[in-house]
Amino acid sequence: MSEWPWAGRHVYLLGGIYAVNKPNSQIIEIFPHTLDRLNASIEMPSYNHLYDGLKKIGLNNFIGTEFFISPDNYDGRVPPEWRTQTRYENIPWSHSEAERRWSNIAYEGYAKKNAFLWDISKRISHQIRTVNESFKALAFSYRRQLSARVKEENIDLDSRFEDGYSSKIFDAFQHFLFDICSLRDYLSEFIFYFILSEEEKSGASHMTTTSRIYKKFFKDKEQRTTLRNYFKNGCSEKGWLNALGAYRDLVVHACPLSMAGGKVMLRMDSVSITGGKLLPQIFAPIPNNPEEITVERSSFQSFNSFESKVSEFFDRANDKHNSLDILTYAFEVMTNFSEFLWLILKDSPFKGKQITITEKDIVGDIRLKKR
Repeated sequence: MSEWPWAGRHVYLLGGIYAVNKPNSQIIEIFPHTLDRLNASIEMPSYNHLYDGLKKIGLNNFIGTEFFISPDNYDGRVPPEWRTQTRYENIPWSHSEAERRWSNIAYEGYAKKNAFLWDISKRISHQIRTVNESFKALAFSYRRQLSARVKEENIDLDSRFEDGYSSKIFDAFQHFLFDICSLRDYLSEFIFYFILSEEEKSGASHMTTTSRIYKKFFKDKEQRTTLRNYFKNGCSEKGWLNALGAYRDLVVHACPLSMAGGKVMLRMDSVSITGGKLLPQIFAPIPNNPEEITVERSSFQSFNSFESKVSEFFDRANDKHNSLDILTYAFEVMTNFSEFLWLILKDSPFKGKQITITEKDIVGDIRLKKR
């Protein structure tokens, strides 16, 4: 135990389940309790055994980890570090690493006095961080909802419900969609400006939206690289980027997930762990084919049609066979974006420049501050 690092970790899993490893402790505590009100815990043989230990009892749907590396993280002076649980090829924590790489490209633009490279790369780096925080907020809203729900004396796995915490999930998802679609458009803008050749975009004015760039340069043209094919397929009718845009348009512009005349009802679900025990979890549904539901609300003349399409949206969301879970979908999107970010980095003509601090950059004496 003398070599055990002073660090606490909260591991978030799908459905609002989470695991806590306190500083200087070999114990992993699982929350919430099982359906028969037993508390699950694991003893780790080493600090690095956290995720293997969770997998061993049947918990492997990790979506993110919050790191508490100093007492300042616990008393509120410094926020803990959140990392989304994505991996690209051999790069762990690929979102956090991508943020650093895009920051380096922004610094390269600054060093070369390339104002646009600095601007777009800085926006991408910032938006990666913003999206990570939005995803964390969504994961935490599930945690709060589940924690509140398991305080009920009897947990009915077939029940549907809505309470004061439910709207927090819907609000967090709406923010997530807005933030990640902004990142999508920043990346598309980078593709237009730095990946497409001057010959390809000859005569074209600067473009900043994914749909316009896709339709003009990708949709009906053969693509010759992995990145170009990935972007084309993602934006196609059945592609993940197209579905993302459809969800954003539906949830942000037409059908907020809690509105007069329509509600999305949450469901209780469970996951099995070692010994046949069941851990309760939350399922917050959305329709699984958003591109099939086009909701036009710009004209009051078509309000009757709009109302019927809204009903279709909520009917599908609340139908167990025509819906998927919000957090599960959001994590899938984060995984896809990890690949998207790194494919662009591979094809980028700029590889980034790391800031280095030398003695000439230090002004005055160095002072050490006691905690």
